[in-house]
Amino acid sequence: MPEVSREALESNRQLQALVKWGHVMLCVSNADHYLNKMETLRIEATMDNVLEIDGLVLIFVVTYARMFTDASNGFPKLDRNVVYRDAALRETHDRIMEMRHTRYAHEGGSEEIEYSLTLELENDTLTVKPEIAIIIPGYEFPKFRTLINELLKYVYEKIHRTVERASRELGIKVHFPKGPPPAHHLKNDG
Repeated sequence: MPEVSREALESNRQLQALVKWGHVMLCVSNADHYLNKMETLRIEATMDNVLEIDGLVLIFVVTYARMFTDASNGFPKLDRNVVYRDAALRETHDRIMEMRHTRYAHEGGSEEIEYSLTLELENDTLTVKPEIAIIIPGYEFPKFRTLINELLKYVYEKIHRTVERASRELGIKVHFPKGPPPAHHLKNDG
């Protein structure tokens, strides 16, 4: 078996790329986790429940979008046209990015959140009642699931190809561990 120096390992571009793709995998796994929480949370007409599901949607959208926006951290910026060959998947991607831009990152312009005031004047006293209407996009969750499953496959393939290139370049077998899939994947797969 060939011996590989520590310097060769630390300077290997494929191993450096694995660090970056590992970060992307973490982002995809986080988005997948929060999407599962969104899919399984019972939606009720209470403010606590609405805020909880909206918080999950926020985490999902921001985590997902992080992989497709410029970052100065050196991690790969994914290209929707490379990741998603299917037009329907690109539309779903664009919808999530639109939610990021208008609903969460740059508050304003989203028709899914309405703020208003009800004013009641009675006996020289003005009562101001804030009203908030939030639309939870639950009907879109199945599309989000299809998108995330495709993204998971894409990132896994990138990681495995990078591992294969590292093995060839270093002349030794490179093993990238993988654990069991999340429980919700086992349920969905039968």
